Amino acid sequence: DEFQRKFTGVKNLLLKKLQSWYINKSDYIITPSQHLKKTVENWKISSEKIIVIYNAIDTESTQTNNTPEKSYDVVCVGRLIPLKKVDSVIRTCKKNKWNLLIIGDGPEMNYLQSQASNLSPTEPKITFLGAVEKGKIIPLIKTATTFVLNSTHEGLPHAILEAMKAGTPVIATKVGGIPEIIDDNVNGILIAPGNDLELENAIKKLLNLPKLRDTIITNSNEQIKNKFNWETLVQKTEEILYSAIEKYNKG
Repeated sequence: DEFQRKFTGVKNLLLKKLQSWYINKSDYIITPSQHLKKTVENWKISSEKIIVIYNAIDTESTQTNNTPEKSYDVVCVGRLIPLKKVDSVIRTCKKNKWNLLIIGDGPEMNYLQSQASNLSPTEPKITFLGAVEKGKIIPLIKTATTFVLNSTHEGLPHAILEAMKAGTPVIATKVGGIPEIIDDNVNGILIAPGNDLELENAIKKLLNLPKLRDTIITNSNEQIKNKFNWETLVQKTEEILYSAIEKYNKG
């Protein structure tokens, strides 16, 4: 977001102008969130050309009713880069003796492992699985009581949809398109980015309030079935493609 607004040199300025000119030649632009639609609008693109079609998840396979034993208090999924703020999650879990599962790989792997090293037997279990095959992610998310996405920037993260499908309540930051998925205390909990105290309190809240967890799980399942399913994505995408073809045929 900062890069979009900030002057980063003449070369990037010219590239941004070229980007706007080229994209303006399109009949339609599809974005996965209202947040990203606004980003494209700031490229001097007509709002009428930009269509929001949310990311989707397969709601038919990998049913969530067979819940395994909860081996972890918290699970994080994503590329291990600074903006994901996984180091804050590690510090919070170490402080509270919560077991943490980290799924994903990236340039911060060694640094994050160093933050989790030298744990005594009385300290929490922090497990790094690295990159995992896509089909195995949802079953792994199910092994945790809460899912945390602590990013400072996001578009519309697919990992949140996977957690919702897995039946694991989500805690996520109020950035990018995340508030378009999460309604605070209804189908997840929203926290301010970079606020470790809010992160800690949100995890405590979900770990200590099973009725709230159940409510969030129920509401999350309804939302992905009604709003983030493949049928809706395909139907809306087909409508736009047919409309573009019709425009082309008319010359």
